[in-house]
Amino acid sequence: MQRDAPQVFDGTGNLLSFLDRITVWTALKGFEGEKKALALASRLEGAAFENYRRLDSEEKQDFDVIVVSLKKELLGGAIDRRLAVDELRDRKWKQFEEPRAPAAFAHDIDRLVRLAYPGFDSGSAITLARDAFLDGLPREFQILLRRDKTTNVKVVKELAEEVNQLRLAGISSVRPAPANASPVNQSSLPASAVNQTVTAFGDSLDTHATVGKEARPAQTIHPGEVAVTYFTHACVEMNFNGTILFTDPWLTGPAFSKGWWLLHEPPSDWLDRLSNADMIYISHIHPDHLSYPTLKLLHKRKPHIPIYVGNTSTPPFSKQHCYGKETYNVIVCELGEWQQVSNDLRFMIMHDGNHIEMDTCLLVDYKGHLIMNTVDCSRPNDNILPNGVDLLMSDFAGGATGYPVSFYGGSYTEKWKDNFIKSERAKEINRKVAMAKKVNPSMYLPFAGYFVEAYPFDEYVREKNKKNSPAQVIDRLNKYAPDVRTWNPKPGAWLDLATFTVTDPPEGTPVFKTKWNFEPYIKHIDKNISFAPFQHPDCLSFYFEWVGLKSTNLVVRVIETDEAFAKSEIGHDILIDFLDLCFPKERPTRKHDYLEIKARIGVFRQTLKFGYLWDNLFIGFQCKISRDPDIYHFNFWNHMQLLLSSTPPDWTKFWLEKGGRVEELSGPDYMLPDLS
Repeated sequence: MQRDAPQVFDGTGNLLSFLDRITVWTALKGFEGEKKALALASRLEGAAFENYRRLDSEEKQDFDVIVVSLKKELLGGAIDRRLAVDELRDRKWKQFEEPRAPAAFAHDIDRLVRLAYPGFDSGSAITLARDAFLDGLPREFQILLRRDKTTNVKVVKELAEEVNQLRLAGISSVRPAPANASPVNQSSLPASAVNQTVTAFGDSLDTHATVGKEARPAQTIHPGEVAVTYFTHACVEMNFNGTILFTDPWLTGPAFSKGWWLLHEPPSDWLDRLSNADMIYISHIHPDHLSYPTLKLLHKRKPHIPIYVGNTSTPPFSKQHCYGKETYNVIVCELGEWQQVSNDLRFMIMHDGNHIEMDTCLLVDYKGHLIMNTVDCSRPNDNILPNGVDLLMSDFAGGATGYPVSFYGGSYTEKWKDNFIKSERAKEINRKVAMAKKVNPSMYLPFAGYFVEAYPFDEYVREKNKKNSPAQVIDRLNKYAPDVRTWNPKPGAWLDLATFTVTDPPEGTPVFKTKWNFEPYIKHIDKNISFAPFQHPDCLSFYFEWVGLKSTNLVVRVIETDEAFAKSEIGHDILIDFLDLCFPKERPTRKHDYLEIKARIGVFRQTLKFGYLWDNLFIGFQCKISRDPDIYHFNFWNHMQLLLSSTPPDWTKFWLEKGGRVEELSGPDYMLPDLS
C-alpha cells in the first residue's frame, strides 16, 4: 500500500481529494493529535499555508480545526469568489448617483478584490484594486487622474492620510473647488471632484498609516468630569460634564424575534436615566442595537430626543413601519464628518469596511480625549483608526449568527460544529487583541456580546453556541498588550475617564438576568399563524414573487415547522426555483444548488406578513438549514437580509383576489405587542 506523502497543496487544486489522501496517509503512519496536525501542515504551501499560518498556536495543533479553516476559506467561499470576479469585471461608478458615490464605489471595489482574490499579498491587491477602480471611472476621470499621475500607490496613500487628518480636525476637503467648476460630462473636471475620487480610493485601502494621535491637544479633565457607565450589551451612558450620550439602548424585551435575550440585568432606573439623555447613537439596524421595545417606552417619556445614525444604504429605521406608528427624531449623519455638540464635545460616525451598507462605529472627542466604540464592525473605518485613544469599546463574544449551530446534514456533525465554533472564538479574540494593539487605548472595555438564547425551546442553541467570556479576551490582552488597562463590566459600573478608576454598583446589585418576560412576545408572534391569507395554498408563492429574486440557479425548499422544527400539521411545504422564479412540485433535473430551510411557523409568518428582513430567522436561530453543495449562497442571503422592498407585501390585495373579505383580515398591526 502506498505510504508516500501526498503532493503538497497550494490552495488551487481539489481540496476534498487532498484531504482524503492526507487522512489515509496519516492513518497509515499512525499519526495522531499534534503530530497529525503537523503532518497536514507540512503538505501545505501558497494560499493554503497562509491560511494555516493565520491560526494561533493552539489551533495549529488541532487537525480538525485546520481542516475547518481550509474548507471555510478555500472551498466554502469558492462560489463567492467566482461571483466577485464577475462583479468586479462589470462594476462601474454611476457618477453623481449620490453624494458619497465615489467613496461607496471605492469601498465596493476594495471589498470585491478581497473576496475575489483572498490569496493575494497586500501589494498585489492594492495594484489590482487601483486598476479596477480606474477602469470603472468615467473616461474623463481616467484621463485626468493618469495625466496628473495621482494613481501611484504612494501618492494615494499619502493623500488619504492627509485627508483623514483634516477630517478629524473638522475640515471637509483638501482644497476648494474652483468657482467655475464644470459638470463631469465636460472635458475638464472640478478639482474638488478629482480630490473626492482620489480620496475615496485612498480611503478604501487598509494598508496606509493610521490616523495620527489626537486631532487636537488633550486638555486636562478633572475627576468626575467624564463618566462612562455600562448598562448592558452595547449600551453605555457617556456623561460629559452634564451632556449625556447613550449608545445602542437595548434594555428590555428580546432581539431577533425570540432568539436573543439580555444576559445582564440593566440598572433598575434605566428608563429614567435614558429619558434624561441629550442624544442617542444607534449603530445599525439589528435589533440588539435598534431595540424598538426600548424605544417605544422611551418615546412615551421623551418623544423628541435626537437619535443619531450614519448615512448607510440600509439605515437603522428603514423598517420602522413594522414596529409601530411612533415618529422618532432621527438625525442622519454623513459618515466620517464631525458633529459638533459644543466647543468641548464632538463625535464622528464612521463606516465598517466589510459591511459598508449597514454597520457603523463611533468616535467621540471631549477636550481632545477620545472614546472609540467599534460596536460590531469587523473593519471599522477600514482600519484607519486613531492611535492612543482613552477608551476602546468593542464586541468580543462571537456566536452572533445561525452558522453553524442552525445547520444540519452533511459534514455538520456535533464534533464539527464544536471545532468550528472553537476556532472562530479564538480568531475573534485575536482580532480584538490586534485592534487594541493598533489603537493603543489607555482602557479597553469588551461589550456588545452579552446576550443569551434564553427561550426554553432554544436549549440546544444555548448549549452549542458557546461564546467568549470577557475574562478570556482580557487575559489575552493582558498577555500581549500589558500596558492597556481592562474593564470587565457589571451593569451600573462606571469609569472615571480622568483617573481610569472603575466604581462597581452597590453590593447585591444583580448582574445576570434570571427571568425573562417571554409570554407577551410569544403570544403576539403566534397570532400571525392564523392570519387569513396564510391559510391559502398560494400564499408562499405570492410572497416569493414579492421578494423578486430570480436568475439565480438555486432551488429552496421551505418547510413550516413547530417549535422543535418538526413539520407543522398546518404549515406549508414549498419549492422555489429562483432561476426563473417558479414553484415546481419536485426538484428540477438540471444541476442546481439546493437549500432546505425549516422555519418556525410563527416567526416565519410574522416575517412574511410585514415583509421583514430574514435576520430574525437566521441570526435569531428560528430556522434550520441544510445545503447541497455546502456553499454560502450570497445572492440569496444578501437579498433576504438586506435588499427586500421597504413596502411590505399587499396581503389585502392578495386575499381579495382569492375571494376573501376584508373583515377576515384580523391580526397584529405591528411586530411588537403593546405593553403599555
